[in-house]
Amino acid sequence: MLIQHGPPLERITAAAQEARLFRLANPGSIPRLTEAYTIDPKMVVGLVLGALAIWRLTEGKILPHAVTLAWYAANLAGLLSDHDVADGHE
Repeated sequence: MLIQHGPPLERITAAAQEARLFRLANPGSIPRLTEAYTIDPKMVVGLVLGALAIWRLTEGKILPHAVTLAWYAANLAGLLSDHDVADGHE
């Protein structure tokens, strides 16, 4: 059964709190279930290239396919150098 009440909820809220059924939170105090995450495109491409390298490795295509894909993935993920590849440092 669904009971829909109009905008004045003060009496309903007070009765529910007295009966300890529920209490309404302020709109600003509702906790957020999700947070904003930023996605690094270089890391996504690096993960995809790493997955492709593993796939090519399982097919037996080690040289040059899997090694090249793994090299590109590691380079994009920043595993091969201390500097950012986009900055021109290798």
